[in-house]
Amino acid sequence: MAAPLGQVVFKVPELGKQGYQLEIQNQAREEKKQRQRESEVYRTGGEKTYQDNVYKLQGRYKQSAELLFNEYEKAATEYELTGSEKALRQAQDYSNQIKSGIDEYQAQVGNPLKAAATADRDGWQGYVGDRTSFDDKMSNLTANVNQKIVNGQHLVEFEGKFIPYSQSPYASQQPNQYNTVMVEKASDLGKYVVPSAWEVDNRSIGMYSGASAIPNALEKFEYDLESSPDLKYDVATAYGISSGQYKAEDGNNLNSAKIPSSVLNEMQRRYDSDPAYREAAKEFYREKITNLVSNRAKYSGSVGLDDPAPANSNTEASAEPKDGLLDEGGPDNDPMGILGTSNQTGTAPPADSPASKKKLPEWYYGNLIKFEGGVSTDKDDNAWALNPDAPKVDGQRAHTNRGVQWKVYKDYAKRNKIKANEWEQEFLNMSEDTAKSIVDDYAKASGADSFESPVLRSFFTQNSWGTGKVWAADFRKNGSKEYRAVLDWLQEETGLNFANTGKMSTKEAEAIEKVYNKDPEDFIRKFADKKALHFSTLDDYGKYKNGWLKRLRDLESSAIAAI
Repeated sequence: MAAPLGQVVFKVPELGKQGYQLEIQNQAREEKKQRQRESEVYRTGGEKTYQDNVYKLQGRYKQSAELLFNEYEKAATEYELTGSEKALRQAQDYSNQIKSGIDEYQAQVGNPLKAAATADRDGWQGYVGDRTSFDDKMSNLTANVNQKIVNGQHLVEFEGKFIPYSQSPYASQQPNQYNTVMVEKASDLGKYVVPSAWEVDNRSIGMYSGASAIPNALEKFEYDLESSPDLKYDVATAYGISSGQYKAEDGNNLNSAKIPSSVLNEMQRRYDSDPAYREAAKEFYREKITNLVSNRAKYSGSVGLDDPAPANSNTEASAEPKDGLLDEGGPDNDPMGILGTSNQTGTAPPADSPASKKKLPEWYYGNLIKFEGGVSTDKDDNAWALNPDAPKVDGQRAHTNRGVQWKVYKDYAKRNKIKANEWEQEFLNMSEDTAKSIVDDYAKASGADSFESPVLRSFFTQNSWGTGKVWAADFRKNGSKEYRAVLDWLQEETGLNFANTGKMSTKEAEAIEKVYNKDPEDFIRKFADKKALHFSTLDDYGKYKNGWLKRLRDLESSAIAAI
């Protein structure tokens, strides 16, 4: 007989419990994925950069940052919820635009404000204009403008029409009233047409100290030549007078006190446009300084007759660095590459051996190939004058290929026993592998291969390649805090004073890597931000900033992804 229903014990499968456990596991997996997605978004640096800098911004710059950050948040949220790779790419793009906008603000507003503060302390004596005119120009520069985002593109209204911000005069590589306010010193043109006048004014730099007297003077001259447009024209004029190429109206030799304006303009024009005239003028002035300092030093008893003069006063080693390593004709008209400056000669120190065994990572090579152009014959590139014996293409001097100057290639070819009769063809038809090998070679020559981290090897290879030396301070004495931003930051973090030897020591590399290993992502972001600040102090920043910053941020993103 069957038992009463109430007395039957049923064994019900614990399906509810099992389902709950599965739900908990799925939830945990989703939470893990979301945390990963949130971490990926964080690595773009968009939110941190915005929050750290938005309070500094004014006018249209703040408008841009707020507009871009709003779109960044939308893309970041979508990625956090869905894991959409498209949304992540959008977030990264908006993050980079925010960073570029802040870099622009520093260059276009921050630096002029600092210069104006200096002029304030001097009561604007010796400056063009006054504080009132400066403030008026700055108000116009920062004034609000209509902006919007359409289909992911940042648009700005200009002359009644919305155009891409990157194509507007606000973001132009050329200085104009919409992106530049200058604090200009009054002209000293004519002050140093006589070289002895320059020597007299520069005796205070301690140049009369043994064998270093002449090199010190020449180094100061090269710095002044780069920093003062007026001095270069005085040099052009001094050479024009002494060379006998120009005559007064009566046919007699020119007198520096009475030079017809037409003749003066012609000498200045030739200095800017004629490399042969320019180099001859600079060499003439160097020779005069050398003789003046030598005579002064001997008279003071500081330098004996047998003391050595500089090995070659017009060599790249003594010259104020100019752009030379990298091509100005790349996709973004980036003359120096990612982490360099436009003011350098950039001949690589010779490596002890052919290419380093420590290869650079593929993502770095990818950046190199992406941003470097092919064969360049551009006469406006300083590399044109620095490579007079370069092979010709269609009658034009082909001074650079794949970002490598002809003279840099020759050094590489010699070290690697390439036959001289093959150089021209190898250079003009340079393969990616050869370009990579030259960069590997340079990594060793600069000491960048001392790092264990491939990220650091990449950043410091490019830093050295782009500047021509390991540290920017090597080629501009008494540079501003902004100019020395990378160097000063690293010295503070490591507690070392880096030797300016042209090659990073193992000790320096180890100290830097120790700091890097504490927080690699933070290190890379700070490095890139300091480098962007350094860029803003360079003479060609207005012309090349877009290419420089785009390449810098591309490298930053690649490095963080690799980390």
